[in-house]
Amino acid sequence: MQNNYLMAILLLILPLHNAIAETAEEKGLAIAVEADERDLGWIDQTADLEMVLTNKHGQSSSRTMAFKALEVEGDGDKR
Repeated sequence: MQNNYLMAILLLILPLHNAIAETAEEKGLAIAVEADERDLGWIDQTADLEMVLTNKHGQSSSRTMAFKALEVEGDGDKR
């Protein structure tokens, strides 16, 4: 008896799932649009880094790096 109720519920729910399911293209577009919207508004980013490399003999050398990115109108970042 309990199995009959479970089967009836499943038969009612499964068609609803197919009616609201997105196609792969729709889901991909929704993800791309959300990623594009999240990327807006950060304006710029800068970082100054120093990397120190030390070998097993205790000798070290350092490298400095600077990173700058600026958000521009449209799509893409200016570097």
